[in-house]
Amino acid sequence: MSSCESRKLSDDYEVVDVLGRGGFSVVRRGVRRLNGSRKHVAIKTLKRLGFLLPE
Repeated sequence: MSSCESRKLSDDYEVVDVLGRGGFSVVRRGVRRLNGSRKHVAIKTLKRLGFLLPE
């Protein structure tokens, strides 16, 4: 995959439900779809924060 190509999480994983939440992230249970096999995984996603850079 080149650095210009973007992919979605849903392209490779089925996101099932939320396992836990923290101050800056959410952990979800997921299933990786790879060549017909299914592997259960934990998916940690970070919350996006709108920080302003000092001028």
